[in-house]
Amino acid sequence: MTGLVATASISNRAEAYFDARAASWSTRTAPETFDLASRPDDLLYPYSPGIFGTGANLVVDRDLVSALGGFDEALGAGTATRGGEDLDLFVRVLRAGRAIAYEPSALVWHHHRADERALRRQMYAYGTGLSAYASKYALGRSTRTELLRRLPSGVRRIDRIRRRTSRSLGPRTPAPRGAFILELTGLLAGPLLYLRARSGARRSRTTSTET
Repeated sequence: MTGLVATASISNRAEAYFDARAASWSTRTAPETFDLASRPDDLLYPYSPGIFGTGANLVVDRDLVSALGGFDEALGAGTATRGGEDLDLFVRVLRAGRAIAYEPSALVWHHHRADERALRRQMYAYGTGLSAYASKYALGRSTRTELLRRLPSGVRRIDRIRRRTSRSLGPRTPAPRGAFILELTGLLAGPLLYLRARSGARRSRTTSTET
């Protein structure tokens, strides 16, 4: 289950930008349930980043996640890819025949990056995490065709998010310099970072087994 992630404060341009960029976190107020049988009006489904919620507000069935192999050690904070572990888990839960519930009454408050340097690092990480997660499914034999078929829709989604963010900020609040460019740079770097992180995770598991 995921829930609503509300913005704790907007006191500067960095916080305003993130609030506009991650609008889906705090603007969805109706409960929803997702599974593979449901077909929302979303061409990316079930590979839709953001539609199921976010790891910033997440409760899981521990036994199920363990049975699925846990979080991917090549994704997420602390890895070269810097993110995408929650997106990956959502897809694996659905593909296992289970469901994800979005419940907005399960509320957390999120303190966004308070300075523009930290924001730019975060946006780069959002880019790397997203494309790293997508690369995992593009490399998978059973998911490759599904993912690649949705790629044009994904590119259009990125452009819609950019335009929506700009509209939300308005002319009086310019976006922090380089924020969107760094996110695009991260998108380009993510696939290579995923391959490196996956290789490193495999070596780590092999070393642990040998010892």
